[in-house]
Amino acid sequence: MELKTKYQYTYFIYPYIIDRSKYNKYILKLLKDKRCEFKIFEKEKDMNIYNYFLPHFRNYIFPTFYLRGENLKEFKNLKVEEQSKIISEQTVACFNYYLADTVKGKVDNSNMRHFL
Repeated sequence: MELKTKYQYTYFIYPYIIDRSKYNKYILKLLKDKRCEFKIFEKEKDMNIYNYFLPHFRNYIFPTFYLRGENLKEFKNLKVEEQSKIISEQTVACFNYYLADTVKGKVDNSNMRHFL
């Protein structure tokens, strides 16, 4: 029986909690890290996400969908500290993290039970 993994990065997710008083500093640290990039969602590129959620909920969960044109230029021209303050006030902040090298996941079947 073959184990099929649907999501390739499932094993690398490590949830953690940031204290609210330190959240702005944490966002600032992510913005300064070269391996991290703040995700700005675009309607054209992320059409499946855009169409899946209702407008009110989409605005709540993905506020960067509405960051366009002059507002986007102004945001990108802000100092990193000011960007951090704006991002930390949003309900959700998405970042892309780029690994230095490709990491291959390994599934260890030694402790798995197989049910028929």
